[in-house]
Amino acid sequence: MIKFFRKIRQRLLTENKFSKYLIYAIGEIILVVIGILLAFQLNAIVKNRENSFEEKRILRNLSEHDLKDDIIFLDQLIDSANTTTQIMTALTGDKLDFINKMEAFINDFNFQANDGTFNEAVSTGTMRLIKSDKLRSLIFKYYKEVENNRFLSEQSAFVNNHEITGPETYEKVIGTAESFARYNITLPLPNLNLENLIKDQKFMGSLFSRMASLQNQISSWRRLKQNAEMLSKEITAELKSH
Repeated sequence: MIKFFRKIRQRLLTENKFSKYLIYAIGEIILVVIGILLAFQLNAIVKNRENSFEEKRILRNLSEHDLKDDIIFLDQLIDSANTTTQIMTALTGDKLDFINKMEAFINDFNFQANDGTFNEAVSTGTMRLIKSDKLRSLIFKYYKEVENNRFLSEQSAFVNNHEITGPETYEKVIGTAESFARYNITLPLPNLNLENLIKDQKFMGSLFSRMASLQNQISSWRRLKQNAEMLSKEITAELKSH
């Protein structure tokens, strides 16, 4: 094709048809410019399709995997924590049952969000492909709240549990003869006396402190769950509008 156009130019020059050559040259330039513009346009179309595909992939992964798993995990945490806060009813029951429930009571409850898709999109810069400013803002807001929950509610609960409730429980409940007897171990330790334990102001104070801390965590998890459900609905609506 290049040789063909070159032959035409040479023939026009040899025939001293300069005006026709000039018109031809301008036409050739226009054709080249049109070709370049078409190439750019085609490239832009391909790029837009790729960006749209990546946007949908991010949104689907968030809605159908990460947020869905978060909601399930939060439900499990809320149920587990709610169950352990019923510890007061065990104080008037069987000693071994109370020991087992106290061990569960001082377990740390932590929410770990499924943030792989979000972190990947932020680190690679593909979060900008989400066209809706409102939706993008809601996504950032959700994961910011996850971080706040981790460093405020759960960190506070961890300190409270390990510095207040935990030591009291290990000394007055776990470190008793009945506790070791569960594993067929006999030690010269004091027996667990639930009546005296109820009258122990320091122990009961640590118990209520832990209960208040757990209730605070439960409230925080419920807010996170509501936000995860709302965000998931917003993402689903955005995907349907595409």
